[in-house]
Amino acid sequence: MAYNAIKNAMNFAKPKRKKMKLVSEVFNEMVGDDPTGFNVLEFIRVETTTDAYQILGDGWSLTNYIQQYGDVEVEYDSQYKVYRVPAFKAKIEKFTAAKAANCKIWGCE
Repeated sequence: MAYNAIKNAMNFAKPKRKKMKLVSEVFNEMVGDDPTGFNVLEFIRVETTTDAYQILGDGWSLTNYIQQYGDVEVEYDSQYKVYRVPAFKAKIEKFTAAKAANCKIWGCE
């Protein structure tokens, strides 16, 4: 019984996993009922299948992203302020490895 009290006091519970959302849901939460989309200062950064991020700031950019990558599930990375796409992890790692190999051969700027 004492062990359980110590365990609860020290909070050894597993960390909660961030809830996954579709990129369109994240966009709709930020836009709300405003049909014109974000204001100039609001945008979200979302991973692509390379090492680049795509900026989504209006309905047009969201539509283009969904056409290219699909309405993917994302989770927010508060350290880098970007929405990560776990489904793209393997493609990003493959791209990064190929890019590193080219940089080793040809050099990088």
